[in-house]
Amino acid sequence: MLIEKLQAGVLKIMTPIGPRYVRLTILDRVSLLWAFRHFTSLPLTVLNQSQRNRIEGLCAAQAFTSIDAFGDALVIGTIEQQPMPSAAMMPARRPMGTVTESNAIHPLASDASR
Repeated sequence: MLIEKLQAGVLKIMTPIGPRYVRLTILDRVSLLWAFRHFTSLPLTVLNQSQRNRIEGLCAAQAFTSIDAFGDALVIGTIEQQPMPSAAMMPARRPMGTVTESNAIHPLASDASR
């Protein structure tokens, strides 16, 4: 099975819209077979910079393929891509306010708390 993955393995990338399968070059397959030697699934952050750059380049080139053509046995590994938080999902930030005379602590009130 290792020889088949080396010859025609694909990389599975989990995206917010579902799994995508990426065609790889022989160099990419060797590198990723080594990265996934003990794991079937890894987050993108644990890969080294050159592997991340290769994967991002493959995704940018949209070198996606169908798993039907290869079969699930030829998946080298799965990259767990977490969706980037959008502005709608982020909590609202409070505007930076300035201290004004109306909401400032009166000097006599600060003396009373002592």
